[in-house]
Amino acid sequence: MLSRPHLIYINWSSYDELSDVVQLTESLAMQQFEAVSRLRRSGVPIDAYLMDCFWHARGGGYREWRQPHWPNGPEAWLSACQAEGILPGLWFGTNNLRVAQMDPTPAWLNSVTGDGATCSMFEGGFWPDFLNALRGWYDRGVRVFKFDFADFSAATPVGKRTLLPHEIFLANRTACLGGLRAFKEACPEAILLAYNGFEEASLQSNTFEPIRKVVDGRLLDVFDGLYCGDPRPADVPAATFWRAKDVYSDHQVWNYLQNQVPASRIDSSAFMIGLTGTCYFRGKARWKGMLLLELVRAGWTNTLYGNLDLLDDADAAWMARATRSLLPLQQTGSLKYHGTARPGDGLPYAWELSHATGGVMALVNPSQDPAVIPGPAGRVLFAECPSLPSVTSQGWPVAPEQVLLVGWGDFDSLEYELGADTDWPTVTDRTVLASNVIDDSTLTLEIPIPAGPAHSIRVIVQQFDSAGNPCRTTGGAPPNGTLLGDLLQVTINDAHNNAVIPTREDHKQIWSGLSWGVVEFDATGAGSWQVTVKATDPRVRRISASAAAITYAPQS
Repeated sequence: MLSRPHLIYINWSSYDELSDVVQLTESLAMQQFEAVSRLRRSGVPIDAYLMDCFWHARGGGYREWRQPHWPNGPEAWLSACQAEGILPGLWFGTNNLRVAQMDPTPAWLNSVTGDGATCSMFEGGFWPDFLNALRGWYDRGVRVFKFDFADFSAATPVGKRTLLPHEIFLANRTACLGGLRAFKEACPEAILLAYNGFEEASLQSNTFEPIRKVVDGRLLDVFDGLYCGDPRPADVPAATFWRAKDVYSDHQVWNYLQNQVPASRIDSSAFMIGLTGTCYFRGKARWKGMLLLELVRAGWTNTLYGNLDLLDDADAAWMARATRSLLPLQQTGSLKYHGTARPGDGLPYAWELSHATGGVMALVNPSQDPAVIPGPAGRVLFAECPSLPSVTSQGWPVAPEQVLLVGWGDFDSLEYELGADTDWPTVTDRTVLASNVIDDSTLTLEIPIPAGPAHSIRVIVQQFDSAGNPCRTTGGAPPNGTLLGDLLQVTINDAHNNAVIPTREDHKQIWSGLSWGVVEFDATGAGSWQVTVKATDPRVRRISASAAAITYAPQS
């Protein structure tokens, strides 16, 4: 297994052929290689560059590159990696033909399932041939191998007739892990990453389900990193959509820790910037807090996804400072979670990464109210607010939906300071004006607005299914997906003038679904406003809504 933490760049999200239409080409891949090289020259210690899915030709058995996207194959990329001292990596769809968009080779035909979607790993020639392909890439210098979309229910028609489902699952699992274990013994420098299909996936789709066993401990004998879910919004409403994604990743790491997976082996896959649908067209919005949380979670396979070319020289210098500060602490320190509830429950919490002589703590307030989170006295290393807070006897004040990083002991030092991200508004006060819950798919809420200066009003709505659980709605992926605002409709009316009030909201096409919405509007003078919420998802049986007057800190 890994002897130290790694930074692994993965180019998915700079393209996206599943929830968008941007294709992987040699030109795109090499553009990102130049970005990786620039970051390394700035001091960011990126160890590897992994080529994600759809690099391969449909019928090439993971030995040939897709044409015309790669007219000369991978030669330029492999040579560039070698020249820069970067470990090359490749994505593999494991035994899933349909998602990987693969056609079976002659050697695979006697392993194909009846529907042609997957291959059995314990029958026929597929799995031995697949392992040979891996060995071929290892011999050419590839060192990082990402396995995705594994299907352990796969069996040929003969297997389906003669084996019970649990026998099929066990036979596939045994063949898979046995083969990869032998591959790694023969190729000791190989770094293996487990993605979709190796876990019990339903728990990764939300943040409300009770904790249960989802990880087979035998995976730890084979894989260097176990991913815990594609970054998506948690079932915790947030006016800053990106903070909801951080809470999701925090929740899934917490979940894997409860499954006795060591922190060093958990790949949160949380850092994802880019211009495609898979990252909800994030660009590089609020990327600093996202990176710090990934580093503090202490996984040794620190993956960086997407458009690294969006980061300018100042960003590169900041990233170099952050990674060179926290990667050594990942190796020497231990991770602790502090909180009265799970991250997905929406209450304040903190991650502590520390060793004997000091450490850092990332304090997260996912709630809508200012909070004081217990933590050590020390130095503020990073904040998402214009003025840095000071510790009190109760702890550190953290504004709604914000992150604070503090250091103590040997990290209570100027050399570890990372400044403040002041590009985002800070809520300093919140007064609830009205709330309501109704067992229906349509809700009306009357908001009394007090007299005085103009108010910013934030309305938060949530939708639930018949079991009372958050109900995620999706209208599909870009470019043809339906915007969330058309699926969970929120309208504000001035009751006095019977006029629709314009709102501030950021509607997105949410491939992973969303169970909530947040809108804001400005109200001038006393009056009464009416909020109407309509859920279009037929599964919705309950809606809640609350409205509050909020005060923002002055922007610097």
